[in-house]
Amino acid sequence: MPRIAFKSYRGNAWEYDIISRKIAPANGAIPRTPHQPATGRFFREMRGVSREEFDDQIENHAEILILNVTDRCNLRCKYCAFSGAYHGQRVHGVDSMSLDTAMLAIDQFIARAGTTLQNPEKTLAITFYGGEPLLEFDLIKEVLHQVHQIRYPAISRRITHSITTNGTLLDEEKLGLLAQYGVSLKISIDGPKDFHDRNRVHSDGSGTFDAVLCPLETARDKFPEFFKQVGYIATLCPPFRYLERAAFFDTHPLFKGHQFLVAAVGITNCDLDFDMSEQERDGIEFSQLLRQMHQKAIRGDFDGAVFESGLFSQNLARFRQAQGENGTEIIGPNGCCVPGQRRIFLSTDGRYFLCDKVAQNNRFSLGDTTSGVSTDRAWQVYSDYLALSQADCLQCPVGNICDYCPSSALQGDYMGIEEKRIQCASKLPYSKQLLELYASLTEDVPSDDLDTWIPPRLE
Repeated sequence: MPRIAFKSYRGNAWEYDIISRKIAPANGAIPRTPHQPATGRFFREMRGVSREEFDDQIENHAEILILNVTDRCNLRCKYCAFSGAYHGQRVHGVDSMSLDTAMLAIDQFIARAGTTLQNPEKTLAITFYGGEPLLEFDLIKEVLHQVHQIRYPAISRRITHSITTNGTLLDEEKLGLLAQYGVSLKISIDGPKDFHDRNRVHSDGSGTFDAVLCPLETARDKFPEFFKQVGYIATLCPPFRYLERAAFFDTHPLFKGHQFLVAAVGITNCDLDFDMSEQERDGIEFSQLLRQMHQKAIRGDFDGAVFESGLFSQNLARFRQAQGENGTEIIGPNGCCVPGQRRIFLSTDGRYFLCDKVAQNNRFSLGDTTSGVSTDRAWQVYSDYLALSQADCLQCPVGNICDYCPSSALQGDYMGIEEKRIQCASKLPYSKQLLELYASLTEDVPSDDLDTWIPPRLE
């Protein structure tokens, strides 16, 4: 039968049912499910949403608008997606968005969010991206004023904001305004000074670690309540040195207890020369990090596990959410959202693209502020990803819980199966490691505390 057998850290036998996605001790608790033994596939069909539902999602259920307010940046991070090393991706430029373009996109976004706003529990998000968005602080300031005081005061409380920044340009004035509007700060920092300064550099090659920490201290001291909501983004590239990074983030007073997003930089589809000499060590440390999270969970030390949680919690949540759902032999197109619905990205010149994770070129274009969002273009990208992925995903034991999307298949100036297969090669062994952690947390963490370590649902 289609099961993945594994053991918890205690050595107890567990099973993951590939079709139903149920996780339980190997004692017959999971009902047997059918599979496709004669075809060599685990699943019968990959099926997306209907065209009618697809169009409705884009036209009425919008949730997140990403404004790329400038292509300019005051840093030259070596692994940056816009460094010129990534195939098909844009590069740093000098263009910035006009207020008219920003507000036209916001008006179109609000118009496409009618159904979303009918749900009183849902909010809309208008986020600021770059380049370095704080180079256009005056534009951001005016956009916030226009949205909340002029255009949409009636739904002001339903509109949230975030800004992804390198943090070096933050000062008391900027922090004050961002705090006033409750703008969520997402600040990039990669680890201890030597790790961070290895890749996150000024144009002259000098490190930026100290330039990031100084404004963080100002935020902590001058705006303590606002500072509690600051989140961090740690971008990893080889050598990963997981344990050293975890020790830094989990104990440093500026980071301990804060929300983290930990992501590894793409090491393929680019011309960067990464140091791959420590792959074996990184693999060992990765396994140790999983067990370290387990031990901290037993002790109830969540504030001291920000790095581990940032790396693992959302993927654990994917498994846990599945426990309340009914998996079938029909699977969706992985983690591919409806392009333009969940989120949409606006370039400085008013062109729409999928999101901040994919290349801003014509192959991924979804229209512009003149003509609006093109459901035809969005459907084409969605259909192309499904067609590209289907054959492989039907044969993959984690094909129905995978979070991959077009950003995982970037190849040249569009998508390709060869690049996706490189990403997929590590998916099954990684999933098995997560299942081992999931089972171990379930066994050893009190049920009242489990939500802290394994969120009940994806955020």
